[in-house]
Amino acid sequence: MPSYSKPQIREAVIDIHVSGNKRLTLQTIAGIQANIPEDFSIAETETEMEFKVENDQPTLPTEVLALYRMADASRQKIISLSNTSFTNSVLRHYPGWEKYLQETKHLWDIYCTTMQPQVITRIGVRYINELNLPSDDGKVIPHKFLNLKMGLPDSLPNSDKINVAIQQFRIPQPDIMGELILHLGKPVPNSNFFLVDIDIVRRNLNIEVDSEELWSVLQRFRERKNQVFESLITDEMRALLK
Repeated sequence: MPSYSKPQIREAVIDIHVSGNKRLTLQTIAGIQANIPEDFSIAETETEMEFKVENDQPTLPTEVLALYRMADASRQKIISLSNTSFTNSVLRHYPGWEKYLQETKHLWDIYCTTMQPQVITRIGVRYINELNLPSDDGKVIPHKFLNLKMGLPDSLPNSDKINVAIQQFRIPQPDIMGELILHLGKPVPNSNFFLVDIDIVRRNLNIEVDSEELWSVLQRFRERKNQVFESLITDEMRALLK
């Protein structure tokens, strides 16, 4: 698989959902903060209102922590933690898969030590590519750079003047027991950017949190992501990324 020195990745995401863990509290947050690398200098919390019923009567709503988010000073690396999920995101300055995976393993260990989840229920890998397509005499020709069959009939008025268009495809991937979710199109009016959003997920899992299966699944998802991306681009696009 080709390696690109100039990838146009807007965001890379590893997302792991869990169950059976502790609740997100100020105490668990303190345990996470004590072990997180120092470059994650920004911390934010989100709360939600929790309602309970006791003796068939609703109690007063209680404000509880729903999400704890940490980022570096440039907000290029973001960790999002909740009662049921761990998400590690890298924006723009993608360091490469091996380094990204090693950082994820370290942060995942910190999350598991503090939150003590019991099982993994969902695994996802997502790469949002924002490809800058060169124009030819002021006009972008997507099929020159992308292997896509997209468009509208010529009989539709102004079909050649589309400002924004996003198509979604959901494709089963039985060999890796997952689902591929593709978003393709032009997300910004009057721009040369083309979105290639590749999301691969596996749901309804029951994997032990310390199992090596987690990392083997992520590796297979990454390989499938690469296969999908390569199938969507032409040699002209590859030349721009090298």
